Amino acid sequence: MLVAAIISVVIVPVLIYYLVRGRIPPEERNPIVRTLIRVYDPVFHLAVRLRYFMLLLFVVMGVSTVYFYNKLGREFMPPLNEGTLLYMPTSVPSVSRQEIFRIINLQDRILKQFPEVETVFGKAGRAETATDPAPFSMIETFITLKPESEWRKVKVKRFYSDWNIPEPVKDILRKVFPEERRITFTELLREMDRAVAVPGLSNMWTMPIKGRIDMITTGIQTPLGIKIYGDDITKLNELAQEIEQMLKDVPGIMSVFGERAIKATYVEIKPRRDALDRYGLTVSDLNMAVAQLLANTPASTMILGRERYAITLGVPLDYRYDLENLMIPLKDRLIPLSAVAEVVRTESPNVIKSENALLTSYVFITPSPEVDMGTVIERAEEVLKEKLKLPKGYYYEWSGQFEYWKKALENLKVIVPIVILLIVLLVWFTFNRLFETILVLLTLPVATFGGVMLMYLLGYNISIASIAGFLALLGIAAEMGIVMVVYIQNSLLHRAVELGGRIETREEAFEAIYQGAVKRIRPIFMTFSAILLGLLPIMKGHGTGSEVMSRIAAPMVGGILSTFVIVLLFVPALYAIYMELTIRRNRTTEGP
Repeated sequence: MLVAAIISVVIVPVLIYYLVRGRIPPEERNPIVRTLIRVYDPVFHLAVRLRYFMLLLFVVMGVSTVYFYNKLGREFMPPLNEGTLLYMPTSVPSVSRQEIFRIINLQDRILKQFPEVETVFGKAGRAETATDPAPFSMIETFITLKPESEWRKVKVKRFYSDWNIPEPVKDILRKVFPEERRITFTELLREMDRAVAVPGLSNMWTMPIKGRIDMITTGIQTPLGIKIYGDDITKLNELAQEIEQMLKDVPGIMSVFGERAIKATYVEIKPRRDALDRYGLTVSDLNMAVAQLLANTPASTMILGRERYAITLGVPLDYRYDLENLMIPLKDRLIPLSAVAEVVRTESPNVIKSENALLTSYVFITPSPEVDMGTVIERAEEVLKEKLKLPKGYYYEWSGQFEYWKKALENLKVIVPIVILLIVLLVWFTFNRLFETILVLLTLPVATFGGVMLMYLLGYNISIASIAGFLALLGIAAEMGIVMVVYIQNSLLHRAVELGGRIETREEAFEAIYQGAVKRIRPIFMTFSAILLGLLPIMKGHGTGSEVMSRIAAPMVGGILSTFVIVLLFVPALYAIYMELTIRRNRTTEGP
């Protein structure tokens, strides 16, 4: 767009000067333009004749835009279908290894039975790295889906399904309105969620790339979550489980799970310095011996070709229950651990999280795919405000995609006013007249009517992607409005010069408006058709990324349709009302 603007302003005038020779043929000689004028002519006269009705319709469209906009849901970004699902059921922290393996095998077998599933791979535990804090009780199952063209078809009931009509007629209707369609992603996800429901597990669904980004940026594994802050980890876990019980029946929430940090047993080995002195040992000697036996510290490395294996010394698990009598090698002798250290067993939570200088506990929420994030939060907030009683010093906040949404809104509070201010300045500098500036600016919010209606009909939610589309639409609507108003304004000035300085009658004004609007339909139609034809393939696109692109294109496709109607019908009608009132005022002040 930047390059096109530079070429239009700098290069095109120079090329016209050198390349355009002779007379430029009038637009009316083009057969396409003649056809457009022939179609637009009666519509224009009808709009001008019903100009006050058009004004009322203009106001109704503006009010309807606000109404349907408020009916749209809210989300940060539309769900990007990665072609793979990440299923993360969570059990209690004390679950045994054998039980986890049994659950993984059971769920893998169930999921593999779905005809839409290509492969299933489940795992439990985590890698030996601090960047993977997943507990052993959280299973991660990667489900690779087949292409949607291979998904099974399901029967759907159409309006004619129960009609008592001949079968050949039904066959014709079936070709237009088929009685079967492929199962949707939402339906498939719900079927999977019901199929793998196991007592004691809380299901969480996301996608691999999206889930990893969410976990890295917010710590929340699901699309939505609640972070509870306070200074007592036990109380935080109690509150998390209370919130889980409060929200599990909220419409729009598919699953909710409050963290459970149970107490684990820890062994503290406290050196006895006086005993170490009697043996001629130091605390460092004791630490090294304990690290080698109990922490499996590598003692050496085994080299096998290009392979390397760590050799570790360790104490079998059975011996660890009686650490007091464990013989440890210290220098050249074996000494009971209790002779040089005190062994103390303490209990403490197995997981402690902190954020914003406070301890925190998480509640993981998986919204239903057909319900937007904003609606889920509103419903959950109503329940929490009514039932949840937080102790003094404790508070909660929404996390997950909601954090992205809040940050994006903060940026939009700066970007949107700047965009609107630039449009206002450009329109004002174009006309230097108050009425024309207000006329173009009034068309902008009404121009979004088509975009809002199309999103409402398609079931799309307001997201950052769609807001970007609406911002682009404002620029396009302003451009088309300026083109129409400039042509009408120039036609009126030309007509006034022909009449000796001023237009005196309503008929003369309407004729001038007609010449400015109908005779100059070509640039408006070119702008409309170029944008519409460029965006329709994006609207009909499929595959990864199409969900985001369609949300950007939808406001522009619907908006360009309403803008086209507004510019061709409403702007001439409103200009006709203005000229009529101006002529009437002039007659009143100056006399017949």
